[in-house]
Amino acid sequence: MNPKQKDKSLIPADSQLRRPPKPTFLKSERVQEELATMPGWRMLPGEEAIGRVRDFPEAGAAVAYAAFVTELAGRDGHPFVLERADRRIRLTLYGVAKRKNRDTGITPMLIATARALG
Repeated sequence: MNPKQKDKSLIPADSQLRRPPKPTFLKSERVQEELATMPGWRMLPGEEAIGRVRDFPEAGAAVAYAAFVTELAGRDGHPFVLERADRRIRLTLYGVAKRKNRDTGITPMLIATARALG
């Protein structure tokens, strides 16, 4: 192949740029159903975030869990706040801002990340 020619086999037929798909937002009742199967998790006021408090038998385990949260929530792109006080971790995972055309800011992906965090 001539080096000045583009290899057309690497360019998809529908190569136009596209916006990423819009996230699906869960209704408040559905979020509550999901959280009922996840011990310790609850929806926070404003229905834009979920959170939990977790106690560990020793501080080292809390530090390891904090590192795990940072890795997983960061990889999945969810904003979060993690507060550690000795052996206790308080974790808040944020969805997107609630708007008038949807019940919550919580998506199935946010629930999946919370489920993976235990």
